[in-house]
Amino acid sequence: MSEEENERATVTSSEVLNYGTLARYSEAVIRGALEQRFRYQQWSPEKMERGKAVTDAFIGTAFTVIKNVPPCPTRTRVLNEIETCRMMANAAITHDGSF
Repeated sequence: MSEEENERATVTSSEVLNYGTLARYSEAVIRGALEQRFRYQQWSPEKMERGKAVTDAFIGTAFTVIKNVPPCPTRTRVLNEIETCRMMANAAITHDGSF
């Protein structure tokens, strides 16, 4: 195994992206971590089930906000944050909690 392959095998993608610098990791290792983080990854049936459960919960939360909070810029922000939380939860499912 080459030194670069060994470096890739021993470093987690989240470690590279959280603490990585070109002084600490090779460009190839950083690019590999970015590829893993940003490229589309097909979900397994189990991940699809978990993602649906999360989405359903956030739809319920958003509906409760719409029903009970008066229309205003703050409510809009709340709904935007709910959407952001759903996207972040889906990302955690995609990456098995690696980030």
